[in-house]
Amino acid sequence: MREYIGKNHELSAKHSHYHQIELIFSCSVDLNRNQFENGEMPDRGQVRIEWIPIQKLMEYNFFQKAMRVHIISYLNNREAPVYIGDILCL
Repeated sequence: MREYIGKNHELSAKHSHYHQIELIFSCSVDLNRNQFENGEMPDRGQVRIEWIPIQKLMEYNFFQKAMRVHIISYLNNREAPVYIGDILCL
């Protein structure tokens, strides 16, 4: 879980009322499917989905960047925090 509390960061003048929580969970896909779609309620501006190989996650512009190392650790059966705290949206 990652949290962003706008009043605590450099954009506080604009984001003082933001409090965003992001949850990431492990899942799998049916590899017999040959097409994936945005779903019923895509994010505003979302143009596609992409299945990213975990071993290449550091090469992608994945948000939040600070979470990449924790996701890789978790999937490699190493220790990873459940809550990484209030971090900037980068």
